Amino acid sequence: MARTSGGMPPGTQLRLTHLEDRALPATAVNATLTAGILRLTDWKAGDAVTVHQTAAGVTVDAAGTQQVFVGVGRVWVDVQSDARVTNDTAGLGTVAARPVQVARRDSTGRQFDSTVTVGPGVTVTAIPDYPADWFDTALSDPGLRTQARSLTADHTLDRLDMLKLFAQAATDGTVSAAELHDLTALDGAGGPYTMPDSVRELTAKVVGHDAANATYQGAPLGDLAAGGSDRLTKLVNKWFLGLDRPKASSDAAYRPVSGPLFRDGPAFTDVAQGRVDDCYFLAALAAVAKFNPQAIQNMIADNGDGTFTVRFFHDGVADYVTVDRSLPTDAAGNRVYASFGGRADGSLNELWVALVEKAYAQANASGWLGQDGTNTYAGIAEGYGDLALQQITGQAAGYTRIVASSESQLAAELAAGHAAVLNSRPAPAAGIVAMHAYAVVGYDATAKTFTLYNPQGRTLQLTWDQIVTSFAGYWRQSA
Repeated sequence: MARTSGGMPPGTQLRLTHLEDRALPATAVNATLTAGILRLTDWKAGDAVTVHQTAAGVTVDAAGTQQVFVGVGRVWVDVQSDARVTNDTAGLGTVAARPVQVARRDSTGRQFDSTVTVGPGVTVTAIPDYPADWFDTALSDPGLRTQARSLTADHTLDRLDMLKLFAQAATDGTVSAAELHDLTALDGAGGPYTMPDSVRELTAKVVGHDAANATYQGAPLGDLAAGGSDRLTKLVNKWFLGLDRPKASSDAAYRPVSGPLFRDGPAFTDVAQGRVDDCYFLAALAAVAKFNPQAIQNMIADNGDGTFTVRFFHDGVADYVTVDRSLPTDAAGNRVYASFGGRADGSLNELWVALVEKAYAQANASGWLGQDGTNTYAGIAEGYGDLALQQITGQAAGYTRIVASSESQLAAELAAGHAAVLNSRPAPAAGIVAMHAYAVVGYDATAKTFTLYNPQGRTLQLTWDQIVTSFAGYWRQSA
């Protein structure tokens, strides 16, 4: 909070111990109870609000509508310029009255012009000057302003908080210009709270522009605008709930898949390519899993509700998408694309590879992967390993032709912990897949052999001379 009052010393952090949100009719108030502080926002001009205090709790009476709250230690009331507020303490007996603070808005309704602490039995009609806080100056909609204050009592605005604020904006079936303004302001800098980078970026996609907003589940959509709330709901589904799944092959169906993200951490052998020709991407994943498994663990977060937030890098800047745990399977429930194990209900499934591949297909719709810009698995076929390495790790990558390299140079890349991906020639030696990407996962200095991993699920050892015969070059991290 930007201010403190009464018995709370400056800098005190309010921890969220109880939250009760009730939306009242337009003639009444919006009320939230957080950490013993009851906040009332009344947005109708000329309303009369009475705070009845008893030893057991507080009853709020506004235009004939009553709500009862227990565990109240202080009351803050936010009213319009001509509202009346009465602090009724007749039912307290010998119990001390709770502080009741009233803040009155100016004639525009957008910011406070005064405040006062109301004594027992007092009706407030005139209030002295009082400075506004960040929420008063930055947010226009009373409902969003009140809920944002409550949700940020712990000085954070996290993913679940934003989902509640989106729901608040959509609750009456419309998104007003004021609500659109406020959702954008909440995503910006300057508020008295911290916001995880992933939440900030995903919120920016919901309330701002992203090329992927053009469609949702194959139908036209568009960026958020004031009007009906249906578009807001779909954009939240798309970016926060992972419900805009990539188009799969016609004989595949999405099914929820069991299993954790990782079993004993990421390993290159977890990677197994499916129908789509994205060997460049899966080989890059395998190479990073071998030399920097922490980077793989850092790129995907389990949200705990069946969704996962996946981070890629666009020109070195983190970018995020959300996927759910539904994956394309055939009629028997077997995986179609990157391996998550065997069947959708398999007891040994490990999901990270399949979920990252799915997220990559979704991110393609934003138009910066270097692919065709569609939200489809087919859209990520045939690409470049150096771009994939950059997008996975955020680090610089490049390409080295075999004729310009040497055994010692490639071995030195591996010794430095740099992920490397070989691309084969159109007519390689027997046993090597043509025009295919292989992760380089090891070097034996004694045997003078490199260990290569085919993302289709096979490992082989080759000498440098054999690599020269069958491969044109390799993509590698340069930092």
